[in-house]
Amino acid sequence: MPHVLDIIEIDRSLSASIPKQIAATVGRLVEDGALRPGDRLPTLTQLAERVDASLCTIRHAYDLLAEQGIVRKTAGRGTFVATSEERSPSRVLTENVTQSPSLAGKRAGVLCGRFMLEKETKFRTMVEEFERLVSRAGGNTRIVTCGKAGPPASKWEELSRCDILLYLHPSHADDRLLERLSGVGRPLVAINYHGTLRVNRLLEDWDWAMRQIVIHLVEQGHERLAMLSLDTGNRDTGFGWVEERERAFLSECANQDLQTGGNNILRVDPDIQGRELSEALASCIPAIRDCTAVVAVNGELAVTFLDVAGDAGIAIPENISLIAFDNSFETQQHNITTVVHPNRSEAVSAFESLSLQLRVGPGTMVTQISNLPELLLRGSVRRLDR
Repeated sequence: MPHVLDIIEIDRSLSASIPKQIAATVGRLVEDGALRPGDRLPTLTQLAERVDASLCTIRHAYDLLAEQGIVRKTAGRGTFVATSEERSPSRVLTENVTQSPSLAGKRAGVLCGRFMLEKETKFRTMVEEFERLVSRAGGNTRIVTCGKAGPPASKWEELSRCDILLYLHPSHADDRLLERLSGVGRPLVAINYHGTLRVNRLLEDWDWAMRQIVIHLVEQGHERLAMLSLDTGNRDTGFGWVEERERAFLSECANQDLQTGGNNILRVDPDIQGRELSEALASCIPAIRDCTAVVAVNGELAVTFLDVAGDAGIAIPENISLIAFDNSFETQQHNITTVVHPNRSEAVSAFESLSLQLRVGPGTMVTQISNLPELLLRGSVRRLDR
């Protein structure tokens, strides 16, 4: 796309990095309509030559755009402006929450304890934030307070006139009250005082998480990666997460033009522990010696490999860098870089859940929270000298 190459200019006197300048320029082109959904962006080489930057820098810029949901990256075919359906969960969710006309004019009923609202600063702040979010989306909020016995008859009538319901309750809430609220026939989300959704299904985007891992390793100079995984064999249930992480690993390595294939995934029996697990991982050492970084599908594999590698004379991260998917106590103790789900505002989580409930339909309490994984950097990854 020559016109894109002509438009993109880099000002090295600015404090903003080159990737951020490129991402901002492409974002403006999309907003202005100069780039439309489905348009292909310049290749990494084309843009690198145009702005006199490294391929890694341009790749980082495209990754920033992908994280914002502005573009989609396809292995071997290039980078394209994303359609609304292809955008990342967080971007689509935010747009639906803040711009969807389905929320305009809606009334969100909030049922909460009178004492908690009056006496607890954190609780009151959460409700105020929730009100602002509803107002920004074109709706309004009606707060209904009650005691331990629940709302009186007059307030039940008021709740029934709301379009969506949020129940903020103490951790010892009576399930019968939840059932009665569900019977009002409105989309309902229940969230307790500590901000934990009573019914919660986390949308774990492992493609997103693996992108963070591989990008970080590439930026640190790593090109030969291996994965420690579990041999799920013919097991039908319980190990879908393993397969998801393996697919994401191979896909993102392909996106980054890394020479990584199925042979770089080393699997061990998921039923073994202790000495047996150590011996199984020790048998993987010969295949790993040529790699500069290892990604483990969970924390147990990472921590055990750390010990096994030490016994084999391989130092972490001096000889091989290590990343784990689980932010467990053990990975924290051993200072292993890992994937975490960041804490979110309780009000934002509840509001996004209610907005999704509008599309799911009344009477249900199944909620979804888009909580994208992030990389928590620790001391188990070393930058390679180029």
